[in-house]
Amino acid sequence: MANVDPQGDAYSRLIEFLDQNKAHYRLIDHSPEGRTEIVSEMRGNKVSQAAKCIVMMVKIGKKITKYVLGVVPGDSGIDLEAVKALLKGTYISFASSEIAEKLSGSVSGTILPFSFHPELELIVDPDLLKNEELFFNAARLDRSMALKTSDYLKIAHPRLESIAKHAKSEPKKEPVKRPKPVVPVDNALNAMRHSLAHVLAQAVLDMFPEAKLGVGPTIENGFYYDFDLPRTLIPEDLALLEKKMKQIVSQAQPFERQAASTEEAKKILVTSKQPYKVELVEDLEKEGTTEVTFYSNTLNGHVKFVDLCRGGHMEHTGQVGAYKLNKISGAYWRGDEKRPMLQRIYGVAFPTKEELNAYLEQLEEAKKRDHRKLGMDLDLFQFHDISPGAAFYHPKGAILFNELTAFLRREYRKRNYQEVITPLMYDKSLWEQSGHWEHYRENMFLMEVDEREASLKPMNCPSHMLMYKMRTRSYRHLPLRIADFAMLHRNELKGALGGLTRVRKFSMDDCHIFVALEQLEEEIQRCIEFTRYVYELFGFEFDVVLSTRPEQSMGSEEQWRKAENSLEAALKSAGLTYGTNPGDGAFYGPKIDFRIKDSLRREWQCATIQIDFQMPQRFELSYEGPDGQSHTPVVIHRALLGSLERFIAILTEHFAGAFPFWLAPEQIRLLPVSEKFSAYAWKVRNELFEAGYRVEVDDADDTLGKKIRNAETEKIPVMMVVGEKEVESETVAARYYGKREQETVHVSEWMKGQKPTL
Repeated sequence: MANVDPQGDAYSRLIEFLDQNKAHYRLIDHSPEGRTEIVSEMRGNKVSQAAKCIVMMVKIGKKITKYVLGVVPGDSGIDLEAVKALLKGTYISFASSEIAEKLSGSVSGTILPFSFHPELELIVDPDLLKNEELFFNAARLDRSMALKTSDYLKIAHPRLESIAKHAKSEPKKEPVKRPKPVVPVDNALNAMRHSLAHVLAQAVLDMFPEAKLGVGPTIENGFYYDFDLPRTLIPEDLALLEKKMKQIVSQAQPFERQAASTEEAKKILVTSKQPYKVELVEDLEKEGTTEVTFYSNTLNGHVKFVDLCRGGHMEHTGQVGAYKLNKISGAYWRGDEKRPMLQRIYGVAFPTKEELNAYLEQLEEAKKRDHRKLGMDLDLFQFHDISPGAAFYHPKGAILFNELTAFLRREYRKRNYQEVITPLMYDKSLWEQSGHWEHYRENMFLMEVDEREASLKPMNCPSHMLMYKMRTRSYRHLPLRIADFAMLHRNELKGALGGLTRVRKFSMDDCHIFVALEQLEEEIQRCIEFTRYVYELFGFEFDVVLSTRPEQSMGSEEQWRKAENSLEAALKSAGLTYGTNPGDGAFYGPKIDFRIKDSLRREWQCATIQIDFQMPQRFELSYEGPDGQSHTPVVIHRALLGSLERFIAILTEHFAGAFPFWLAPEQIRLLPVSEKFSAYAWKVRNELFEAGYRVEVDDADDTLGKKIRNAETEKIPVMMVVGEKEVESETVAARYYGKREQETVHVSEWMKGQKPTL
């Protein structure tokens, strides 16, 4: 079978492939769902008729690695040992999600029972083929396919082997009521935004008849379109284009679909002088496509605009909701810097004017709070092209970073965590043992040391496994809580870097907890309590999601059941409301994710509590149990803040730079009314400094009003004004950020009510 580009539209290519082979199939729309049992009920098929598709990695000796796409009935699991025996392998595991998506061209839950990749061998269990049709998600969560089994066999050419592991019979359960299949609401929103991209393109062609069209997809909260134009756009052009769009919308021009052969399409596009669209059709032809679709807008029987497009759209332009064009940028055609630079126009769109206005207000507030801007304004941190993706922390930023880690270290001490310091660079043999060399190498900074391959570490897990193994362990040592603030390096693409939220060099509040299986629930409770304490301290609201066993997983059913029950019991014990994301756990264990909400109601995924069965097995970790026998520990991966860099960015925007007193880089500023009061200001400063406060004196030759404005601009939590009255009474006039009131107080009394740290 022909190769399929994993970055392409797998659904469209599937349809084209089946049509070329004259296969008999039908499509079934339903709510987004990838779990076999649930989606089978939505489709109306038996679970045994569903094709469960799993990508596996098989090691054959030390040098050969093969990948297998196993397809079994939906009511079965995969028999890993059977697959390993078929390929005469020495080791087998489920492929990582990255590898599975790369080889199959689809995300988890939508993997097709076809192999379009030369490195992916297709093996199908014959039990699946006993039915006239087989059912599967058609590379989409919201659409499935029923394919005639005889046609599948004819065009897929699978290797037929018994690889299904049939579940033990269980008592019949009452059927669970599921919602009837519906087309998702998100589809309507995407159709609305995509329709607006066409309206924008029509307006641009009206303004620039010689414009060349690129592509115009929907994106989060809106859409964009790329254009090759005779001149550079200016911000004022957006208002003119919006005016033209408003006219098109008011005319309620219908969207009409027309199919054309690729030859006809090229003629149409050459005639209309659209070379970029011609290129798109030519590429589709190379992939075997013979027919494409156009969408046209008409008014009073006259065609006003035509575009090459798959769809979908609203019925007419009058249904496009509320929108605004908000940005112009440059974009290379097809992302290739050797190709022409086009001009990209962005727009945002929502069903109602109220939703649009609320979003625009949030955008404006977010601009003011942007941590990259505040980082410079408040002298916290900056970036330089000489070292992309790595922050230069100024003295105040370093204080912020160090206060966060000092806070965590104090909490670690209370909770019996042991901090370690581990190397930054490791020989590749460590990463081969952990699996990262095979699955994560492209994200690592590689180097040659002593004529051997090595890398900077992108995560701490393998080094902590190594450290655990350096000593003989007993059940008396467990739980063993290892914390590490070591710097990590990940080779992120330069174009993906963004302030502190996406960096190459960062530190995590990383912790790995080694426990016996029977200790799991109690330790999870401790992790949840710790996480809750930290987030409530910063004033974050949060949602909690429990992710359970995916179809591809390691470990026994008993281990997973115990682990999931432990997580659920710990959440209930903590009194937390939580959602469940079935099948979204990692292949090595279930997890709890905490999603915090900042002051702009934006969600950030930070804390995670993850159970791992695989890593201890890979490193052959053990401890001696009370029975004198050797046992394998379970590992809990735990991070509260996650990347400290990212968390500092979140905090900066959450507080708009006005950090809590204990965290503020400069906590107090003394403001002498004039020079003759500077000596007293310095005396007070020294008293506060000796008590542990971060305090400065503004003794510049400025008016008091300007000094107060400067302190407010720099978001200093406490200002202490000193003048003649304060000198005589040996007091200060304390003033707090964001408030106009002052209180006269003796410094010694003031210190009793406000400690420098938590």
